[in-house]
Amino acid sequence: MSRRNSIAALSMMIAAISLSSFADVQLASDRGHLVWGLGMAFSKVPFSLSKLKLPLSYLAYDHQFTDPEKMVRYSAEVGMYGFEVIVPVPEAGANLYIGRESSKIQGKIGLSGFYDIAVGGHAGMAVKTGLIFSNRFDVSLMIVPTGRDADRSYLEVMGLQSKEEAAQFRLENDGKNVLFPYFGFMVTLRH
Repeated sequence: MSRRNSIAALSMMIAAISLSSFADVQLASDRGHLVWGLGMAFSKVPFSLSKLKLPLSYLAYDHQFTDPEKMVRYSAEVGMYGFEVIVPVPEAGANLYIGRESSKIQGKIGLSGFYDIAVGGHAGMAVKTGLIFSNRFDVSLMIVPTGRDADRSYLEVMGLQSKEEAAQFRLENDGKNVLFPYFGFMVTLRH
C-alpha cells in the first residue's frame, strides 16, 4: 500500500469514527428537552394579597439520564429565569420524574438554585413540583424558602417603580427588596 493510499485510508477511518461519535451524540439528545415558559412569582397566597408580583420567563435545557420509558427518571437542568421577563438569572437543578414519557400525565419534583449576576445579586433555592401533560406542557408550582436578598429593587431597575417607592417598600419590609419565602407558578412548553 502506498503512502498516499495509507493516508487516505487513515483519513476515512478518522471520518468514520467521527461520524459514529456524532451519531451517538445525536441519539443521546433524544433524552433532552428544550424548555420555555412564562409565570409569576408572588410573596403571599392568595395572590391578591401579595406585595411581590414579579412576572417570570424561563428558558432551560433538561437532560434525562435514564431511559424515557422508565417509570422513575432523573435529569439535570441548566437554564435562565427572566425576572421581570428580561433580567437574566442563571439556574441549575435536578428533577425526578414519575411516569413514562409516553404517558399522558407525568409528575415532576425538582430542586434548583439560581443567582442573579446581572442586577441585584439575588440568590435562592427553589423547590418545584408539577405535572407534565402529553410530554409537552409542564404546569409547575415552586417555593423559594430562603436565599439572598437583592441589593436593588427589580421594579426600580426596570423603571416600574420610582426610587422613593422602592425605598418605601424596603422600609415597610425590614429593609428587604425580596421577601422570603415566595412562591411561583410556571407554565412551560417542552420540545
